[in-house]
Amino acid sequence: MKVGQVNTDKYIEIYDIKTIQSGLYELFYAFHKICEENGLIYNMYGGTLLGAVRHQGIIPWDDDVDVSMPREDYDKFVEIVQREYNDKFIAYVYPLKNYPYPYMKFGRKDSILIEPLRNKYNKLSLYIDIFPIDGCPENAEERKNSFKKLKKLKHKRSVCIAPIKKRDSFIGKITNAMRYGRYLLYNAIGCNAFLKKEIGISKQCDFKTSEYVCCMASSWFEKGVITKKEYLDRKLYRFGEHEFWGMRDYDRHLTNLYGNYMLPPPENERVSNHNYHLYFEKKESSEENNG
Repeated sequence: MKVGQVNTDKYIEIYDIKTIQSGLYELFYAFHKICEENGLIYNMYGGTLLGAVRHQGIIPWDDDVDVSMPREDYDKFVEIVQREYNDKFIAYVYPLKNYPYPYMKFGRKDSILIEPLRNKYNKLSLYIDIFPIDGCPENAEERKNSFKKLKKLKHKRSVCIAPIKKRDSFIGKITNAMRYGRYLLYNAIGCNAFLKKEIGISKQCDFKTSEYVCCMASSWFEKGVITKKEYLDRKLYRFGEHEFWGMRDYDRHLTNLYGNYMLPPPENERVSNHNYHLYFEKKESSEENNG
């Protein structure tokens, strides 16, 4: 779907970041309630945990929410959403057709989100990212080898789904030609083939029996490795109007990921990393509802 193909009689495009953040808070709270009602474990992850610690909510210039779940709870959450909540929510997850990520996006069905830079993979809805947490090898060299394989697969998958930027210089045209060759080759193999291998490597070490755990589906790799004991030691943090779960020892985790995480970036860098068009279903007015 392209931007021009959205039915504007039914949907309205949202530009205001506060409105987008409000929708994310609502979606995150719905996720939280499902987890609480079903005894599922999750933690705020990455920039969302940073937002909880530094801003007590979504980072003011950000427009996403990231959480993580042990693989078993992650799989159970998918089943519950598909069985009990498929009228309101959708779990975008492998092997869903044209879904190219090794982690889940939990979305609202009353919205359409289009990412122009994802070609045929661009139609989603307003979502939060949910990353599976897997065990990882205790031996540092074994971990390094696993991460090396994952990096190669992630690169091939990214070539499959990202458009080629136009470059006018001679060197740029040569670079584009080489990239286009890889694009054709990797798409002939199929994005799902790389995705299947990624997930297979990620699941080699079971969360329950591992001392060390990691979000193998993200790009943090070694920076994201922690002990399972650290991951499961959780507490509630104020995040907007509600409280959500996060690791108790946030300092070591956020320092590993961001360094001096309490220092905000310069003002000119306080921008979203995302590029999408978001549409919400139009709500009937009170006059229409009253007849």
